[in-house]
Amino acid sequence: MYTKDSINSLLRIYTGKVKYTKTCGTKREYMMKYHPLTAWDKRMHKPTHPDRVVLWCLSNNKWRYLRPEGVTSIQTEF
Repeated sequence: MYTKDSINSLLRIYTGKVKYTKTCGTKREYMMKYHPLTAWDKRMHKPTHPDRVVLWCLSNNKWRYLRPEGVTSIQTEF
C-alpha cells in the first residue's frame, strides 16, 4: 500500500506509470511525475491538497488529485 509521502518521494525523482482505481471501481493508468518543470524553475505553481497526492499527468498536461489508497502500482522502469 502506498502513502502520500512514498508516492511523492518516488515520483519526485522518476516519471512513473501509475495504476489507479477510482472509488467507483474504474481502473485508470496514468504517466505521471511530481512537477512538470525542473526544481529550480518556480514559475509554475504546484497546487496542494491535504488528503490527496497532487501529480502532473503527462498525457493530459494537467494536475491530477489522487487518493493514496487508490494507487495500486507505480512502475518507474520501462
